[in-house]
Amino acid sequence: MSSLISLSTSTVLSKIDRYAVTSMCISKRFIVVGLDNESVGIFDQEGILGLRWMIVEYVIWSLDVREEEDGQKAWLIYGGGQGLLQVGELDTL
Repeated sequence: MSSLISLSTSTVLSKIDRYAVTSMCISKRFIVVGLDNESVGIFDQEGILGLRWMIVEYVIWSLDVREEEDGQKAWLIYGGGQGLLQVGELDTL
């Protein structure tokens, strides 16, 4: 997977082997995308963690990001094809 992110033009261009985006969430700090190839793309808008991919064992159907008001911690909640709901701290995923 390769990606090009340009904050100056507010675009995200990706070549992801023609996989479909099944869900997306934008929070104050993160942009998170679920794909039908059993992966989640996590982009840190502050540039601290950059862009990273997390592989899961099922198609992602739904996801959300919850952040503490002080911005110190954020959690990713996601679920999909196997009927599982997962929660993880975004800084450690």
